Amino acid sequence: MPKTRLLLNMLLLIAILTACSPQAETPTDPNAVYTMAAATIGAQMTAAAALTPSATWTPSPEPTQTPTETPPPSPTSPPPTPTYPFIPAGKVVAPILLYNRIAGSTTDDANYQWDSTAYIPPEIFEQQIKMLKDSGYQTVTVSQIADVIRNGGNMPERPIAITFDIGAIGVYSKAYPIMRKYGYVGTVYLIVNQIDGGWMMTTAQIQELLANGWEIGIKGLNGGINFSNGDLTYLADELATSKQKLEEKFGIPIKSVSYPFGYYDEMIVDRVVRWGYLNAVTVGHINEHTTYSIYALPRHEIRSDMNLQQIAAYLPWPVTTTAPEAPATPPSDTAEIPPPPPLITPTP
Repeated sequence: MPKTRLLLNMLLLIAILTACSPQAETPTDPNAVYTMAAATIGAQMTAAAALTPSATWTPSPEPTQTPTETPPPSPTSPPPTPTYPFIPAGKVVAPILLYNRIAGSTTDDANYQWDSTAYIPPEIFEQQIKMLKDSGYQTVTVSQIADVIRNGGNMPERPIAITFDIGAIGVYSKAYPIMRKYGYVGTVYLIVNQIDGGWMMTTAQIQELLANGWEIGIKGLNGGINFSNGDLTYLADELATSKQKLEEKFGIPIKSVSYPFGYYDEMIVDRVVRWGYLNAVTVGHINEHTTYSIYALPRHEIRSDMNLQQIAAYLPWPVTTTAPEAPATPPSDTAEIPPPPPLITPTP
């Protein structure tokens, strides 16, 4: 390189001049002079190299720190079970709804009758269930309401019971999937001798409902018009025999009974108590239940000719709906029930 060669020539010249100086001792061998000059140049080059960094020099890499691994997050815990407020014994405020059949065509139920208000199309049923869910209502069974009336216990802030009579196939095929979607359970009253019959729920389907928190009760043995025909043998079959058969079939106690067409009298209530039922349901528009109505718990019957506003008018707490504002009072064309009979304490 030109600069390096120039430096070498200068250093060689200095060495030669130094050697020729009168103060220095002049070697007689010319090779010794060259050797001395070469040694001086080597020393100077070493010094120069120490001062000038090489063009290809790269700094030593900085020591790298081993990254600290962040521990994986612990598995997400399931959401805590909600703690419901305690309700003292004696009174429970909870609307109870009554549905008969959930079907919108003969495809849903071969017995479907387009002119009967007892049939609720599935899409209309879901609108009603969604309205309840959006408004903070939480479902309980009828027997849970009766148990709290007797003994006190924990209940959701806006409890509601949704019941079905007869046990037609639409309860399982239409109502059950919709209610499960919204986290709801129901109580279904069965005509015992019609289980596994045409367009009625099967034993396996009822077992699935029970496994998912539903309650079953008695509508009767054969589905008679009412329990009050003066024949105690008939009444025993409809209430006692049906209860025994249903308990044997599903291996659970049957606590609740539904009066056909909501009709009852003092004699019927007496037999209901004697044969081991702990509560009974009828029809009516009362949301406050007490020890005096535990064997005649009123239910709001829901029909296909009712809109969301009318249903909302039955409920004790406001609802969320995009429909026009609900009327201040429920429809006036609904039948009232007779006053409940005096409280009869079940015999152990």
